[in-house]
Parts: sequence; C-alpha cells; structure tokens
Amino acid sequence: MNRIRPFKNLVPAFSCLLLCACANSSEVSFKSGGLTHTFAEGKDATKEGFALPVYPGAKPSGGVSTEGSAEASSFLLLNSADPVAKISEFYQQALKQGGWEINQMQVLPTLINIAAKKGELEASVMVSGEDKSTSITLSVSRAPEGTP
Repeated sequence: MNRIRPFKNLVPAFSCLLLCACANSSEVSFKSGGLTHTFAEGKDATKEGFALPVYPGAKPSGGVSTEGSAEASSFLLLNSADPVAKISEFYQQALKQGGWEINQMQVLPTLINIAAKKGELEASVMVSGEDKSTSITLSVSRAPEGTP
C-alpha cells in the first residue's frame, strides 16, 4: 500500500496554514478542483467529529481539512508539555480501543510515528519533541474505493 498518498498535499496545506495564521480570521475555506479546503488556527482547528482523539490537555495550533465527494483528509496540529513516550502510549491504547488496526510503528528517541487503518480510513499519529515541548500531528484520510 502506498503510504505517500495521504500526505501528498501536506506541504502546500501547511504552507497555506502558515499564511492563514497571518489573516484576521481564524478559519479560511476555499474550493479548488472539486474539493473544499479549510484552514484553521488555534482552538478553531479542533473540529467535532475528528476521527482521532485529541490528547488530553494538548493545545491545538492549527488544522487543515480537504473534502470532496469521495475523498477527504484532515490534519490537526497539537502541542503538549508531556514527554513523547507518554503521548505515544496514550495513542497506542486509544487507537486499539477505538477499533483501529496499527499497521506500522516507527520509534526513535525524539520521534514516534504510528500508522493505523479502520475501515476505509487511514490515520497517522506523529509525536516529536524534546524537553518540555512536544508536537503532535494527527492525520486521517479517506480515499476513493480502489485507490492505493
């Protein structure tokens, strides 16, 4: 399975997120190529119904979502003062309890990446940091049937 597809729009999406942070509104949406793209910052980035749990006490810094008739992806950026290992343990348990199948896990001293699947959804949880600053990047995508 090609793991790059959910992340193909990641660089432009995050670039736009940074530009949106300079705007007066905390959320911006536009339509392009049959998809609706929404960029949000701060607490507005946390949408009800996001498929993955938000780490307790984490502060949202931004989010990006793209939706179309058959394809959708969402990214949520969080920050926490908790260590990487504690946050990783939370997500490993939460994913299993939520019915997600963990497909892959990469563990480095300051970075942990978890890939999971649940039905037609694919998710990634990336936790990275040092000392008292940990970044959490959550992504969930749904691709059209038959798309790798």
